[in-house]
Amino acid sequence: MPVKIVWDFKKSAHFEENYSESPMHRIGYFDWTLFIDDETLRVRCVPHASDSFGLVHEVEAFGTVILKGVDWNVITAGNITIATYANFGLDSFDRKFLHPGGIYRIETTIHITRQGCFPRNFCSPNNPFIGERSNAVRIVVEGHGFYVSKSHLGTMIPYFKARFRYDAQTVDDEGIALEGVDAETFCEFLKMLYPLKAHENCFFGCIRDVLIFADRMCCDIVLQRSQEILMRRKFFDVETLELADMYNLEQLRSVALQEMPRRELERYRKKYGGRPECERTLKLLGKELEARDAKR
Repeated sequence: MPVKIVWDFKKSAHFEENYSESPMHRIGYFDWTLFIDDETLRVRCVPHASDSFGLVHEVEAFGTVILKGVDWNVITAGNITIATYANFGLDSFDRKFLHPGGIYRIETTIHITRQGCFPRNFCSPNNPFIGERSNAVRIVVEGHGFYVSKSHLGTMIPYFKARFRYDAQTVDDEGIALEGVDAETFCEFLKMLYPLKAHENCFFGCIRDVLIFADRMCCDIVLQRSQEILMRRKFFDVETLELADMYNLEQLRSVALQEMPRRELERYRKKYGGRPECERTLKLLGKELEARDAKR
């Protein structure tokens, strides 16, 4: 979903003062700002300070930037493409566009195609999450190697417990290659498994993938932490109830039914009415609507 940043600013009356900066906008893991430096508009994103310690960040995005003048008429426009985080310049402005004392509006629309962060320490076998070096195991996902604790993984996940017990030599020599999961999802999964504070910023789209993988791994602790993240959302919809049904997230189901707008409840009932696997949710949904009607 695109994010729009609007910045109204007044150009300094002094030509030598060529720097202006917008307020920060928090989007996921990053703080985004717009600023004008020597008549060049730059879009900058940096990792949010509270999330940056010991983490590696990545972002891919594209978008448009429009400069508007008097009565917010368009003066000029340009495109931006972002492949990693840094400062990104858009050389579409010239002094002729920015008159001293002038009032302008910049509208930036950013489409984030991928963003994430993972603990830097997972990239090394000598990290504090492992302890003794002999306890380290290398998990390979999409060519990325993640070093984690065998004892912790074996305790939490039945699949790894079996691999460590019956395939120990191969695991020690070659590590474990995981198929059917992407590196970003596995990063988020690990952050919830330990857990690390950064997991609180996991995105709703990524949560679905984490739930799928956690369910496949029979990892109850990650299923529970995913539920906690989903319950902190300010908006609940049909998709929320779908996840609650699919993974039997009872607390999420209860909160969603209480907070969802009536139209979303009706939409769920229309979509899933009569399905045995949704019987419990439909029953609770009916009671919720009755309670709301009684309050009218």
